[in-house]
Amino acid sequence: MTSAPSLSQSAPPNTPDELERDVDQAVALCGGNMRAALRAVLLANAFLDAEVERLTRAVSIGFTRGKLSPSRRASETLDEWRKNFGSANGRT
Repeated sequence: MTSAPSLSQSAPPNTPDELERDVDQAVALCGGNMRAALRAVLLANAFLDAEVERLTRAVSIGFTRGKLSPSRRASETLDEWRKNFGSANGRT
């Protein structure tokens, strides 16, 4: 038995009827208080905005495009050189 999805889990409404249903559900969850429903939606939106910002900072542009940054590529090249040539000189 599954419960109805919460507002945060439901997909964006596709039709005006679905939007009206979601609005009615939000108001009902807040005991019919429209200000409380609006406050809840604004808080949820602020949370999601902050989460998008946090995740945007956490993911590098090179990773999202599948490329390495020049500094990362240089670091990996240097590591490879150390592995290949460092042991020949008796250094690691």
